[in-house]
Amino acid sequence: MKKHVVFRKAWDLDNLPNWKAPEILEKYCGYGFLSDKDGFPILMSLLGNMDVEGMLKSVQSSDYIKYSLAAIERGIRLCSDKSKETGHAFEQMMIVFDLDHITLKQYVELDSWPVHWGGKLCENGDPKCPSKIRYGLGPIPDTYYIDPDDAMPDYDQLTTVYAGEKHLIEIKVEANTRISWQYMTSEEDIGFGIHFDKTSKANNLIEMETVFPYIRLECSQVPISGSILCEKAGRYIIEFDNYYSWFSAKQLRYNIEIDQL
Repeated sequence: MKKHVVFRKAWDLDNLPNWKAPEILEKYCGYGFLSDKDGFPILMSLLGNMDVEGMLKSVQSSDYIKYSLAAIERGIRLCSDKSKETGHAFEQMMIVFDLDHITLKQYVELDSWPVHWGGKLCENGDPKCPSKIRYGLGPIPDTYYIDPDDAMPDYDQLTTVYAGEKHLIEIKVEANTRISWQYMTSEEDIGFGIHFDKTSKANNLIEMETVFPYIRLECSQVPISGSILCEKAGRYIIEFDNYYSWFSAKQLRYNIEIDQL
């Protein structure tokens, strides 16, 4: 939340409705709002129609960022207005980037580029050139689907990681110990990372060495599992992160195993 407040203050987001954007942005930067079938706003960003080189030569890049932030802020206000109008929470906004007119012609040789992608190469009458590009088989049969209710029947711990918070697990191990994990949320995603405290005295994660880089994955359908070999003895912190969420708490199931090798 502190970072969020600092960011809003740095870009003066509370006063963006009163900010007068440069004329170039108003004339040559395309965007607008539509809505989905449930009434959530959809921000249409027409990047493919923008003269990027000309834009960079005409306005400050920071003004373009500010203009983009103003569009997002407007979408947030539309959500708020819709909530007041209907009495239901509107906490979602979609952004669609229209890349029409963007081309690879200046980067590729068209003679070696498949016809399907705008080139001239055709393989045995097939414009997709399947020997060069694997296109996939289409929709996955539901026989491959993993049932979330059965995906992780056995777990050691169940906790709730509230919006804006982290769940930290401290482990002390000997050298050459393998830490294994498996975790799953009841909905959406969660951040995960592992940190090593060289001094055994660190008070926050910033002071520690990251040994498993932070990653945020959707894990409500299929559990995430992995392991890491701890070559050094000492204090390790496993991080489950929901700091980025404004509203959603995450119910978390997890197993942590420690094996001395």
